[in-house]
Amino acid sequence: MPLATWDRWPPWTSLLSLYAHFGVCHFLARVLAGLCGRWRMMKRMLREVPAIRGTVHPLLGVLPEFIKNRYRLHHWRDEATRGFPVSKILGPVWDPAIVLVFVRDPVCLRHVLKDAFDKYTKADTRKKDFPLSLLAKWIGPGIFTTQHGPGAADKGALWLHQRKIAASIFTRSNFNDNMCVVFASKAKELCAVLEAGKPTDMQKHFFSFTMDSIMKILFGEESHTLGGEQSVVGTAYDNAHRALLGYMEQARASMSLLQFLPWPFGGVQGIAAWLRGRFSPLNRSFEADVAILRVHQHHRPMLRRPREGGAQGPAGAHPARAGAGEAAEERRDAGPPWHGR
Repeated sequence: MPLATWDRWPPWTSLLSLYAHFGVCHFLARVLAGLCGRWRMMKRMLREVPAIRGTVHPLLGVLPEFIKNRYRLHHWRDEATRGFPVSKILGPVWDPAIVLVFVRDPVCLRHVLKDAFDKYTKADTRKKDFPLSLLAKWIGPGIFTTQHGPGAADKGALWLHQRKIAASIFTRSNFNDNMCVVFASKAKELCAVLEAGKPTDMQKHFFSFTMDSIMKILFGEESHTLGGEQSVVGTAYDNAHRALLGYMEQARASMSLLQFLPWPFGGVQGIAAWLRGRFSPLNRSFEADVAILRVHQHHRPMLRRPREGGAQGPAGAHPARAGAGEAAEERRDAGPPWHGR
């Protein structure tokens, strides 16, 4: 019997070749659809809105300006939009997600934030928006990352639940009775670490002031990072924040193209995005710090403690901790507030 020979490629290679051709066509079609479809449509919709000041590349949009000013973004945005009640920013032509509107007029702000609030919501963190998907990993499905209004998948039910919890925390009585005392106490600690006539890192001190205050107000825990004490949660939170911003800047350009790949490679949750993150030290550092926050059990009993005395917690329980305890009780298997799902 003659030995079998490979006179042609194995059958499965034909499927790979077919998928590769489909992937290339899909990628080009998505890019062209973004260029000739949504990007042009959004540009037409905003034709009466003035562009921000600065150089706009015909293909890259304001991406070169963004990179040049990446270490002074807040100043750049202020300089580029000053004097315009409403202005627009156009990104690369292949990515319609980077067609943005900046609003500075008080009347327009009221329209967006109050009068027509349900018409303006966030992107779907699971499918479309790369920066928002990273933010959701960091702080979880809370009020800052959840869609609201009738356009949301749950008609805004989760957002409304989160809003009610926040409303029970940030009340006038809570501010007068507790927050003011905490802020004043932490301000005294801040003054104590300042030395007259010597330069100091005020940004670091303000970060520590905020961390110590929030830990006391929301979780009822004493934290003294202003005095140099280490906080496991605070350190992991700050490290995750720095890594998130670094990776967001590093990967934004490549992710704007990878999202056009076909399933299962494309999208912010696709294989290509996962591989991009696996090979990035910044993303690995970000996920490691998020894991510390996710598995750290320090806050779980503290969040539930107010519920032990009934719906309003034991006598004297703080409204902020009662609200947080209610959230933890209703989502007991969801992990800490920053637990992404």
